[in-house]
Amino acid sequence: MKKEWFSTRELTGVAGLPGTIQGINQKAHREKWESRKRTGVQGKALEYNINSIPEKVQIVLRSLQENIPVAYLNHMASLGHTPSP
Repeated sequence: MKKEWFSTRELTGVAGLPGTIQGINQKAHREKWESRKRTGVQGKALEYNINSIPEKVQIVLRSLQENIPVAYLNHMASLGHTPSP
């Protein structure tokens, strides 16, 4: 089963996303990403559904789950090819 929820820490810096947890949360709020409170942690820790984050990030996360190297994705993008999410 593929992972569908990602923490802010996991998303930090992925495919052009902000490099801080605060930056991720601000972008997610601004773009209305689907979120839920993380279970088993104290505080306001959130995680975000893969289907509500930007498509470019979805592609990278799904590729990592399938063990497709990010370098390969970058090469394909440089050739104008964009894999579907």
